[in-house]
Amino acid sequence: MPLTLEGHNPNPGSPSSMTIYRVADLFCGAGGFCTGAQRAIRAAGADLELVAVNHWPTAIATHSRNHPHARHTIAAVSVSAAAPYDLAPEGRLDLLLASPECVHYSRAHGGKPSHNQGRMSSWVIHDWLTNLDAQSVIIENVPEFTT
Repeated sequence: MPLTLEGHNPNPGSPSSMTIYRVADLFCGAGGFCTGAQRAIRAAGADLELVAVNHWPTAIATHSRNHPHARHTIAAVSVSAAAPYDLAPEGRLDLLLASPECVHYSRAHGGKPSHNQGRMSSWVIHDWLTNLDAQSVIIENVPEFTT
């Protein structure tokens, strides 16, 4: 199914204004997910406002180098620590990206996580979707989410 986004025009009526998409990346890492979204949105002649969240300072530092235009937040990805209504004060997102840790509930079933990423539950995606009007959501490909 094709993904279509609505976006918003910060200066309606102005012929030179560009459509802007509000995008949040939960569990951001180096920023590959955001790079893909950014390329697709810019190819459509628009731009994005990007918020990136992770509890791990190394992930935020790396993402900051790759996406310096984004608003970065170091916080546990949860409603209480990284409140969606604080990070998206408009109360809506055009696109929510999420790459939650999956080793404990996917076919990956690897050993113990190599760092404390495992404390960030994928249930926070539900919390964000409950607290914001998100037009579209893309969750990293973990087929077990559908069961």
